[in-house]
Amino acid sequence: AMWIIPTWFWTLAFVSTCTRADADRQSDEISRLLEEREFLQKQVQSLQEEVSIRTSRKYGNDGDNSCSYIEKQVKSLQTAADDKEREITSLNEQLRDVKQSFAQIQTTGCALNDAERYSNSSHVTFKGKYGFLVEPMERKRYDDPETMEHLLHGKPVVITNSELTRSAVMKWDLDYLGKQLDGQNVRMFVSPNRQFRYHSNLNNTRYYKWTSPYETRTGTFRSFVETVHELDKADNGSRAYFQFLLNDLNLTKELDDDVASFHWNWLYNTVVPDMGWGDLKHNLLLVGMRDVATPVHYDGMENLFAMISGHKRCILFNPSQYRSLYPFPAHHPHDRQSQVDFDNPSFDMFPRFHEAHGFETILAPGDVLYIPSHWWHYIESEENSMTVSLNFWFEPAWQKESQSKHKGEYEEDEEAVKAETPSEVEELILKRDIELMIAEAAHPSRIADVLREILDKRYDFLEVVGNN
Repeated sequence: AMWIIPTWFWTLAFVSTCTRADADRQSDEISRLLEEREFLQKQVQSLQEEVSIRTSRKYGNDGDNSCSYIEKQVKSLQTAADDKEREITSLNEQLRDVKQSFAQIQTTGCALNDAERYSNSSHVTFKGKYGFLVEPMERKRYDDPETMEHLLHGKPVVITNSELTRSAVMKWDLDYLGKQLDGQNVRMFVSPNRQFRYHSNLNNTRYYKWTSPYETRTGTFRSFVETVHELDKADNGSRAYFQFLLNDLNLTKELDDDVASFHWNWLYNTVVPDMGWGDLKHNLLLVGMRDVATPVHYDGMENLFAMISGHKRCILFNPSQYRSLYPFPAHHPHDRQSQVDFDNPSFDMFPRFHEAHGFETILAPGDVLYIPSHWWHYIESEENSMTVSLNFWFEPAWQKESQSKHKGEYEEDEEAVKAETPSEVEELILKRDIELMIAEAAHPSRIADVLREILDKRYDFLEVVGNN
């Protein structure tokens, strides 16, 4: 018998192939232009150094004329370099559009492969419009061997069909949670805009001038629901967010049964032992109004982020994107948070932000996103619906081993599968530790100076042999 392959399949395959080719061509062109710009900038630097030398030696009138001629050359080369920069910016925008088109195609492909689960995702919209490059994040079934490969190498992946929160998916809505949490005092946050950047007053030990960007309120879950309705009616841009640890709640029998029915066997018989993770530290329940956003930040824990109701767009950045994301100082209340406002970025203040490069996905109910320790992540709820999600925060393997060695309890298991600690994670930890050490000994106003004094002209003329 002959299989009839529908037209849409060939269309999708053709468009996907074309889009990949377009992206490759754009990337090659950008690489070429970057090389040309770097060459021009080196010429500019060389000529500027020559002008400086000639000026310092006071060549007289001939020297002045010579410097004037060289300065004209510098100006011409700088103009050429600026032209290359504009070409690169334009191509980056084109490449972003191409990659976003490809991401959309891949999302469509996922929907076609799993139509029943994701057929309702096509109408989901998000407010954020961002200018940086993103690639689609990979999606893998929980029982696919490649899923554990992603985890073991510290790479983000959307895990499907795990049924981790099977007893909560599409059940934990506002009405259900309102009944189960009725009468308990819980914490909610209310922001004058849609952003909820985490902060800790405990970190304000170095006396930065700072005020909380949102209001913290205490009340019942029903009062949270009432606040949501009031803000929806006011339609003034304010948003409310509920965040509470499950182990701090008095769970009803029904809610406790839901949690007990999670797919714990998969976690504790496969994921945790293979990864070498430590204890489950927290389950953070998040209930958000439509359109709320958690600005980009990183956490020290390994996170399995489970989507229960609604949809969220998640953009993750490698720890190596540190320079592009401009984190707050380590002793600031917004420690581990980026200073860049994704909704209204200032490229004058944060010029390297345009170099940011992320991995994007849209989570549907039942999806579980693995957010590796120290990976930056930005999370945004859909525009037209409430969302419910649940964090599973585990102690990383390297932290568990470090604490066990400190206590003298650690024993090497040569046969155990071990998760790697990627070098970019180690580097990010090192940067923060150095900053913390300096901050302990110096006033915050001195930190930048101390770092400059350590580096200034000490490594410029040394030739380093090898990479290790």
